[in-house]
Amino acid sequence: MKMIQKLTSILVALCVSAEAMAQTPPNKVPQPDGTIQLVPVPPGMIYTPHFVDPTVQYQLYLTSGWAQVGWDGRTKNGQYGFKGSIITADILLMPYTTKKTLPAPDGRTVNMFSVYRSTDAVIQYDHTRLELLPYSASAHGPAFDVNVMNPLKTQYTVLGDGLIQFHSEVNLAPELRTPAQKPLYYQWNFGGFMWQGGYRLLGKLQFRVKDDYYLPTFGSQRSFIRLLPSVTVAGNTVTTRVDGSPTAGTNVLKDIRTEGEQIMFGATPEYKVSHFLTAPTTKFKVGDTVPVQVRVKPETKPQVIYFVATNFAWDNTKLEFVGISTTGARRAQSSRMDLAGAGMINESSIPKDGNAFHNWLSQLGDRSYLDGEALIVTLNFKVVSDFDTTEIEIIKQNDPRLAGLMVPEESSIGGSNIPGSVVLGTQTRSVKVNGVFAP
Repeated sequence: MKMIQKLTSILVALCVSAEAMAQTPPNKVPQPDGTIQLVPVPPGMIYTPHFVDPTVQYQLYLTSGWAQVGWDGRTKNGQYGFKGSIITADILLMPYTTKKTLPAPDGRTVNMFSVYRSTDAVIQYDHTRLELLPYSASAHGPAFDVNVMNPLKTQYTVLGDGLIQFHSEVNLAPELRTPAQKPLYYQWNFGGFMWQGGYRLLGKLQFRVKDDYYLPTFGSQRSFIRLLPSVTVAGNTVTTRVDGSPTAGTNVLKDIRTEGEQIMFGATPEYKVSHFLTAPTTKFKVGDTVPVQVRVKPETKPQVIYFVATNFAWDNTKLEFVGISTTGARRAQSSRMDLAGAGMINESSIPKDGNAFHNWLSQLGDRSYLDGEALIVTLNFKVVSDFDTTEIEIIKQNDPRLAGLMVPEESSIGGSNIPGSVVLGTQTRSVKVNGVFAP
């Protein structure tokens, strides 16, 4: 019982201290090392001393999920832009946190606070391909802290073609807002927000891709959004700066980092790819091997492909399927007669019953383009009886000959830089093979 009473007394004291602390501004006491301590006015108390370091500087960081290269030159797997795509760029800020070791008998090491008020940043972008959209506070998302940042003061000013000045600032102290809020004297001081460390979102810019800029050569058509230290327009120099420290108007910007370089444009699913078979026109006799090729070809612009699924059928009284060859074929992660087993279209790894499924998958991470006709795989058949002509066909999943069989994929082609897209264009269903009885 005594222990409970003691704990209750401590909690009550803490609540009283917190209330007193919140309602009474602390004293700002300069320290010999140049820092400023916020000392509570009795009976208020705090258990972790607050020190402001006037020398703290900041890093300004522009980042976009569409960039293909990092600020330090690392390759990034950025998204691809397409006609009408909305490309975003986040503007982030972070203080370079300093530490202070308290004198004995305390001896603790504490992080220094900094003071932040506003940012003005010069931003350049590729206006020939990217259209800057009007600023939208709703585009910030949940990462934008409206308790600290003022969305009404987050905006940009156009300086020229492809040049803007982005502005962001913190709210007024809570007690100065309309309507006034409860004072928070240990977060808001010196006319700004006290900040200890970590990135904070200042705002988000949006750009619309004006047109289809995809070109087949990887890396040949790239765009950018970047921070600049300064720019001179019509004889006036505009500088990127951060207003911070206990003295209003002090530029505390140390450096800038940009990850908005080499924004890349991709191929849309509108660029279709033909899927067809070819066979030699010569006449084949019993015992001969007939090489039938599965081939693909872009119908308009070059395209990226990542799978080619081919269900095919033949007359097994005339031809026996004897396997595949990948010699000369487009490079692949996998090229095989997939998922063989009872009840499947492939009853064995080399099907003999007149129907089969071949699956081709591109190499992992392969972004190379298909810019001409290409071999996917060669299907080899052995002639087992004489004939005039016979056909090998590409067939669909719903073909009556496949009734009752499990067919893993439709005969199709997946591709483009939009994952999950089908780019199948014209599909030529059959190819003729001539036999010795052909006239």
